[in-house]
Amino acid sequence: MINFVRIVLLIAVMIPAAGSAEDDPATILERVDRYRLPLLNVEAGVVLDQLNLREGVKGKSSAYRVFLNEYGDSVVIMLNTSERGRRVLMTDDAVWLKIPTANRPIRITPLQRLLGQANYGDVGRISWHQSYALAGTERETGMAVPFLEDVGRILGTRFPRLEGRPLRKLELRAIKATATYPKILVWVNEDDLAPVRADYFLTSGKRLKTGWFSIPEDSEQGKIVRSVLFLDDKSEGAGTVMTTTSAKARTFARKAFTVRGFTKISD
Repeated sequence: MINFVRIVLLIAVMIPAAGSAEDDPATILERVDRYRLPLLNVEAGVVLDQLNLREGVKGKSSAYRVFLNEYGDSVVIMLNTSERGRRVLMTDDAVWLKIPTANRPIRITPLQRLLGQANYGDVGRISWHQSYALAGTERETGMAVPFLEDVGRILGTRFPRLEGRPLRKLELRAIKATATYPKILVWVNEDDLAPVRADYFLTSGKRLKTGWFSIPEDSEQGKIVRSVLFLDDKSEGAGTVMTTTSAKARTFARKAFTVRGFTKISD
């Protein structure tokens, strides 16, 4: 009985009480996602930049056009000259890559890398709430991350000062077979739920990389986090920044997000 009581108390600490809409797990995750992409049916411009953190300069860059619908399906179109004609379809069932030299799309995994520490899943699944469920929350206090100021100067953007800041840590668990990661830990501001950090894990339980989110900026759709810096534990002095350069409402029929239909979406 004592052990049972301890378990109940632990769950009560981890999961916010269900009494208001603001504490509902689905609502919390949707509020976090609004900072990443405030629209459900959307056409977004995304750029990946490799960074040399030691020298403070940008390296290789790639641009993409991303189409997403309210069901969590997406199409990623490569815009760089060297990648022209390539596009990726991501659905609940599978991830498909179409290249100009192949007659049929090739099945791939969302973990396949695009550039540096960024992969297809990072670009094609900008939102979390369609692929993940909130499994638990904890309250924490932020710590100083000095190198983010240097990164901000390189990019011409700002990252939040986290030292002493009240944060909430969210544990996200995948609910779709094609989710890029089985688990993500996300730290958000306690007051407004804007994301500040995310740790991405592999099926083995090993952390693959960490993402650091910039301060939300004003847009036509409201506040939006435009940049996230990806760092892994192996690539010292190197990082990859994913920047959402544009986002506008655009709706396609569901059949456009199919193996037959995704090659017809126009960029």
